[in-house]
Amino acid sequence: MAAAFPVMNVDPEHTWTTIGTASVELGVNMGTGETYDVRIYDENPIGNPDSLTLLAQGTVNDGETLSTVLSYTLDKNYVFVALFDKDRYMSVYPFGITDGKIEGVISDEPTEESRKMAPQRQKAHNVNFPDAPSASLFATSIPNGAKTVDRYYETQSGNYYVRTSDTQVNVWNGNCNLYFGAGTYNVKLTGVNNNTNIYLLSGAVVTMDVGMKYGNVNVYVAQGATLTSSINTNVHIYNRGTMNVSVLTLYSSYNPWWNDPNASDGTLYNEGTVRVSGTINVNSHSQLVNAGTITAAAINVAETGQILNKGTMTVSGHLGVENTESLFINEGTCTAGTVGVAGSADLYNDGNMTVTGETTVSSNQATWHNDGTYTTQKFTYTAGSTDVINNCKMIVTDRFYIGLGDTDRNSFQLNGGASVVTKDFEFSGPGFIKMGSGSLFHVTGKAYMAITKDVYGIYGPTRGGYAVFQAKEITRRSNINPRQGFVANYFNRVYVATDKHFNFGYSDKSDEQIANGEIGNQPFYRLDSRSGAKMSSYNGADVKIEAGQCSPGYGGQPQEEEPQAGPLGFRYCFEDNFPQLGDYDFNDVVLTVTPTVNGKNVTLKVTLDAVGATKQLAAAIRVVGLKDSDIKSCVRTGNLDSNYPNTSRVIINGMGENGLVSNSAKNNTTDVVIGLFNNAHWSIGRTIANIGSVQNWFYNTVNPTSGYAGKKNGVTPAEVTFTFELNSAEAAAHFSEKDLDVFILEPYNSAYWEVHTVPYKTDEVMRDYATNRKKELYGDNFPWAICVPGNFKYPYEWTTIGNDKSGEVIGAYRTPGHSFVEWARDQKQATDWYKYPTTEDVYK
Repeated sequence: MAAAFPVMNVDPEHTWTTIGTASVELGVNMGTGETYDVRIYDENPIGNPDSLTLLAQGTVNDGETLSTVLSYTLDKNYVFVALFDKDRYMSVYPFGITDGKIEGVISDEPTEESRKMAPQRQKAHNVNFPDAPSASLFATSIPNGAKTVDRYYETQSGNYYVRTSDTQVNVWNGNCNLYFGAGTYNVKLTGVNNNTNIYLLSGAVVTMDVGMKYGNVNVYVAQGATLTSSINTNVHIYNRGTMNVSVLTLYSSYNPWWNDPNASDGTLYNEGTVRVSGTINVNSHSQLVNAGTITAAAINVAETGQILNKGTMTVSGHLGVENTESLFINEGTCTAGTVGVAGSADLYNDGNMTVTGETTVSSNQATWHNDGTYTTQKFTYTAGSTDVINNCKMIVTDRFYIGLGDTDRNSFQLNGGASVVTKDFEFSGPGFIKMGSGSLFHVTGKAYMAITKDVYGIYGPTRGGYAVFQAKEITRRSNINPRQGFVANYFNRVYVATDKHFNFGYSDKSDEQIANGEIGNQPFYRLDSRSGAKMSSYNGADVKIEAGQCSPGYGGQPQEEEPQAGPLGFRYCFEDNFPQLGDYDFNDVVLTVTPTVNGKNVTLKVTLDAVGATKQLAAAIRVVGLKDSDIKSCVRTGNLDSNYPNTSRVIINGMGENGLVSNSAKNNTTDVVIGLFNNAHWSIGRTIANIGSVQNWFYNTVNPTSGYAGKKNGVTPAEVTFTFELNSAEAAAHFSEKDLDVFILEPYNSAYWEVHTVPYKTDEVMRDYATNRKKELYGDNFPWAICVPGNFKYPYEWTTIGNDKSGEVIGAYRTPGHSFVEWARDQKQATDWYKYPTTEDVYK
C-alpha cells in the first residue's frame, strides 16, 4: 500500500483525524448558591460573532463540578467557557487542553499569590506650610513720625517711607520698617539686612528688584498695590495685591557649614495676583503658597522646595517636581503645559489639575497622588514606584503609558471608587495596576498590551465589590511577537470588559515544538479564574458603579441573547474502493455528522453532501460503547431511504423506523448502530435512469468547467436528524468524535466491505468479509477515510488531496507549512492543513 499512497514516508502512528476528544472537569465556586448555564466555545465569544463554534453545554450548581466530554479541532489547544447567571450576565474564561483534559475552577477566592499583589493604602501627605498672614500685618497707612531716607539713601532702625522721587534705598542696617505709600516708584533696593519689613500700601505702584538675601526680612504687598520686579531672594513675601515678575526664585540662606541665627528660607504667600513672565524656581527649603492667582511660563521645584496651591495656578510651560524631596500640592485649580515628577519628589493633587500636554512620572522613589480631578493629554509612567496612586478621577485625553521595572514593588494604583478614563492605553513590560473595589479603568479606544511576564498585570481587590477594566479593544503592542506569552494578565476580582481581545494560545515552546502540536505553560494572556478574574463584553460586566465626583460610573447590562454559535460538525470523506488503490480525492462519499449534546439529550444531524462514485454505497454510524439499554428514546426526522426503489439492493438489513439497526443484523458488536442509507445516489439525487435503476451521477464533486457529462453540481445535501433521550449524561458523552465510527459499505469481491476511518479500519460491524490474513495485510496505516471539521472543502473529482511522489508537493492542499503532505508525514505538523485549500482545486 505504501507504494500506491500519494505521500511517501507516512507517519506510522497516524490516526488521520483532525479532531480530538477531551474530558471536562469544571468547578464553580462563586458563593452565590445559583445554578449557572455553561457554554464551551472554540474561541472567545467576545469579538468573534461570525466564526464561533459551540463545543459543549450544560448546567452546574454553585459549589459543584460540571463533568462532560467534548470534541475539538486539534490545531487549537484551548477552549473558552462562558458562564451565564440567573440574570443572564455572561462571564468568559479561557482554559487550556492538556493531555485530553480541560480542568479548572471558576472562583471569587484570591489565591495566596494574588493576595500579595492586592491594592495597598497610600501614605498621606503631612507638610507644614505657613498660615495665611493676618490682615493686621498689611499696613494701611504710613506711621506718624516715619522718616525719609538720608542723603546717602540709607536707613537706620525705625520707620521710614520712600518718596516717589527716590531712586535708590540702602537698608544696610536692617531693623527697620520701610513704607511705600500711594504713588508710582522706580527704586533700586539694595543691602536689605536682617529684621526688615517692607510695606507696599494700597495705591502703591512699585518697580524694584528684590534681591535680598538676609534673614527675617518680610515684604507685604497690600490689596490695591502693585509690585513689578525680578525676584531672587530668601525673604518672606506676602502678597494681596498684584506682582508682575520676570523671574521668581526663592531659596534658603541656610548653610550646613555654619550656624547662622539669621538664616532664612525664601517664602511667597500669595493671596492676590502674581504674573511671572519667566520661571518660578522654588529652591531648597523654600516654600510657595498660592491662595490667589499665579501665572508663569514654567515652574521648577528644586531639592526640598515646596509649593502649595490653594487658588488658581496657570503654567504655560513645564511644571517640574523632579528633585530630591521636592513637593507640589494642589488643593485648588492648576493648569500646566507639561508636568514632570522624578527623583524622590512628591506631587499631590487634591483639587482640579489640568495638563494640556504630557505628565511624566519617571522614578522608583517618586510619589504621585490624585485625590481630586487630574486631566492630562498624555500620562507616561516609567521606572516604577510604590506610591503612584489615583484616589479619584483621572482623565487622559490621548495616551496612558506604563512601563515599569522588573520588581514586585512597582505599580499604578486605583483605590476604591476611583476612575481612569483614557483614549488609549499602553502597558509595556512588567508592572502592576492595582484596582480597589468599585474602581474603573476605562479605555475608550485601544489597550495595547506587552507585559510579557507572569504574575505582573492588572489586579482587582481580594474582597468586596469588583473593579472594572473596560476597553473597546485589547490588542498586542506592535513590537510584540504574536506568540509571546503573558502579554496581558488579570487577577482577583476584576472584570475585563471588552468587545475584542487579542487571541488566546500558548507560547513557551520552540517553533518545532509548536509545529508538533505541543502545549506550553505560557498563555498569550492569563485570566486567573481561580482568584476571581472574569471577562465580559464591553457593557456586559455584572457591576454597578455609581456616577459621582470620582467616577463616570459603570452599569453593566445582561446578555440579551447568547452568542450565535453552531455545533462542531465532523466531515467524513471516503474513498470507495477499500482495500484496492484509490485516486485519493476523498470525495466518493462526503458525510457531515453534527452532534449536539445537552445533558442526557442528544441531537445528531447527518447530511450527505457529495457522492463521487458510480457504485452503490450505503452508510451507517456505530456509537462505540453505547448500548441499546442506554437509550430511553430515539426519533428520526427525515429518511434518506424514503421511497426506496425496488430496483436497488438493500445493503443494511434490520434498520428500524427510528434508524437503529437491530442486533440480529450486526456482526460482532453490541454497540448501537444507526443506519443512514442504502444507496447514496438515491438519497442525494432521487433520480431513476432510463433502464429503471438509480441514476449514478457524480453529485457535487466535478469542477464546473469540466466537460464531463455525468455530473450534477449544486444539489442540496440530503439530511436526516436523530433525537435521542438517554438514561445518563455519561451515555450521551459517547456522541463525541472519538466514539463515532462512521463508515460506508461498498461492494467488493462478491461481498460488502466496510470503509472505516483508521482507528476502526479493520472492524466489521455489519458484515464478516475478511480473513485474519487479509486484516493483517489491509490493516496498515493508510487511510480510505479521513475526519475533518464540517466546513472542510473537499477536492474536485480526480484531484488528489496531496501528493509528493514526483518530489514536488502538489494537490488540493499544498500550501507550504500547511499542506496535507506535511501532515501525512507527521500528524503533529501542519495540523491546520484543512484550512488552506488551493481554491481552484476544491468544490465550492
